[in-house]
Amino acid sequence: MFSSVLAAIALAISVTPQSTQTPEETAIYAADYRDLAAAYATAPKPVIVSIEVDRRRNVVRVTGTAPGIWFSENQIPVGLEDDSGQNIGGFLAHAPHTFGDDENESWAFAVNIHIRPGTTPATVIVSADEVAGEWGDVGPPPTPSFRFAIPAETR
Repeated sequence: MFSSVLAAIALAISVTPQSTQTPEETAIYAADYRDLAAAYATAPKPVIVSIEVDRRRNVVRVTGTAPGIWFSENQIPVGLEDDSGQNIGGFLAHAPHTFGDDENESWAFAVNIHIRPGTTPATVIVSADEVAGEWGDVGPPPTPSFRFAIPAETR
């Protein structure tokens, strides 16, 4: 009995799902993937304008700009890490424009990130928002992110 259960589990693990896509659909999804990856590569990079750490309120205010392509659904994730690389907070900044504007136009963003007392932010991470859509088996290209070190005197 036990060996038949193990055999069934091994069989279930070894079976790979078959694609339901036609070769034409796969080619379209792959082309869309390449187009979006190229758009990310050629878009302007995010810029951090200021980082203010308010120890009294345990808030880090991050302001910057990023290209419209990074603001899928009109938002952009901004996170914080400490010196050891641990995530210590994050928030979604919202763009002042509506989704669909020029992807290469830089939009301003500002976000207040609350941190636990005693934590020291060392890095700001700005990531492109996840892109929704039909990607088939290809899946969307990885969203880029940029890391900005917080100067020691600002921490």
